[in-house]
Amino acid sequence: MALKSSNKVETNVYELEITVDAETFTEACKKAYLKQRKSIQIPGFRKGKATQGMIEKVYGEGVFYEEALEIVYPEAVGAAFEEAGLNVIDQPADVDFPVMSKTEGVVITMKVTTYPEVKLGEYKGIKGKMLDTDATDEDVETELKNMQDRNSRLVTVEDRESAMGDTCDINFEGFVDDVAFDGGKGENYPLELGSNSFIPG
Repeated sequence: MALKSSNKVETNVYELEITVDAETFTEACKKAYLKQRKSIQIPGFRKGKATQGMIEKVYGEGVFYEEALEIVYPEAVGAAFEEAGLNVIDQPADVDFPVMSKTEGVVITMKVTTYPEVKLGEYKGIKGKMLDTDATDEDVETELKNMQDRNSRLVTVEDRESAMGDTCDINFEGFVDDVAFDGGKGENYPLELGSNSFIPG
């Protein structure tokens, strides 16, 4: 078993041609026969007792080729990937077997996709600038305020009038010249008093 050729046909795509010698494939056919003979019935022979040659004469020389191919394929393909130095990321595509016989062996052709090829640019000697890590009192206060805002929660208050900074749950409807306008009505709208995010006044 050997890698006959490896050609790059597209970005990260290679076309391979792999060969399995006749002796190896013939031995695989024998293993396939030993595996399958118990289920093969030939007239004049007890079930499972027919010779490999007789079975091939009755059913054709290629009767064990499929099983033999399953025996040699994984090792042949794995060895070819290693020999070609390819880091394959998917199952082979366009797999074909233009030659398959006990006298000529097997020829396997396929396309495989490899991991992307990454080329590093010039990174040695690059200098970075240290950022200022000093924090002022104002920076600390700002961050603490942000943390308070992120972790705060609303508490319902019903025993006093609303005050600036409170969030009120309001219903509203807007009119122009005593005519309601589209989008000017809402219910259960949360409004923070003093935020200037609503209609002035």
